[in-house]
Amino acid sequence: QPIENFAANSPGYEKHLKKRLVSGVVSQSKGVEAVSGKNTALDKIYVGLYSVSDHFESTINSLYPEPHAALAGGILLGLKKNLPDDYMEALNASGLTHIVALSGYNVTVIISTLSLILIAYLSRKKVFYIGGGLVLLFVLMTGASSSVVRAAIFSMLILFGKTIGRKADMTNLLLATAVMMVLFNPFVLIYDVGFQLSFLAFAGLIYLSPLVTKFFENERYRVFPEAIKSPLIETLSAQIMVLPLILHEFGRLSLIAPLSNVLVLWTLPLAMLLTFLTGLFGVVFQPLGKLLSLFSWPVLEYIVKVPQILAKVPLASLEMQKGLWPVELLMFMAIAIVVKFYYKKLKIII
Repeated sequence: QPIENFAANSPGYEKHLKKRLVSGVVSQSKGVEAVSGKNTALDKIYVGLYSVSDHFESTINSLYPEPHAALAGGILLGLKKNLPDDYMEALNASGLTHIVALSGYNVTVIISTLSLILIAYLSRKKVFYIGGGLVLLFVLMTGASSSVVRAAIFSMLILFGKTIGRKADMTNLLLATAVMMVLFNPFVLIYDVGFQLSFLAFAGLIYLSPLVTKFFENERYRVFPEAIKSPLIETLSAQIMVLPLILHEFGRLSLIAPLSNVLVLWTLPLAMLLTFLTGLFGVVFQPLGKLLSLFSWPVLEYIVKVPQILAKVPLASLEMQKGLWPVELLMFMAIAIVVKFYYKKLKIII
């Protein structure tokens, strides 16, 4: 039967199905026989990818205690099903939910930070190849799900922009990628919040980061080391742009998000690298993975504790009414006006 009938009392579930191109459901399994796919080469590839992802996840779960295992699965595979409710609440209140959601937001920030570090030692072309290889490994490791593929495309755009020194028309690159994904699945434009967040976060990195960078070039802010300044600029740029959508969809404004992101985001590349190596070696030889987990556990423990502590700060976040279209529209208009005014005033060209 059509999903509109099946999910009449659950609009959220209807959206969940539509963005995955599901047009109908079987509500009764009686008389339905499960059969294998067509056994084509593509089917075998998908089976292999998901087998790798499942095996990697089970290995991670065996190497870490909770909630560290669930956190590792979140930052590497985008899995949130095993995260404790109290920890998810802490992530929400501290504005750090994106670190366990492969919507492209965390991946773009991480790739941007890594590019800034690598560019000091390698050529832009080598940074692109290394980053591209890491993104490809990411896609394969997570089973090439749609959210990960989307994150990979956005990440490769970031790398490409760094490689060519932002001389290309980044607006055209961004729109071309969005159009390709919408043509493949038009429902993501309306029903997939992850796609919308990815698009807006990347737009923030393109259009707002030059303004935020100018702000931090002020004499009083030069005391910030580059290791703190770079992730702070990237985070604020993306956070400002996605804020109206977050308020619309989730109805929560995290006032402590800038601080929590500065404290946590710099550890994400290290946490992802260490947990990936731990899981990879654990798949090959579990005792070796167990040994490596001793080095990655402190980083995960830090990421566990920071949001839990910050979420308890008074007025860390504010609950607001969801779905206020006029307010969110005005916020987007205000952002556009500020960008246009200061780009002209500061003579910024992207």
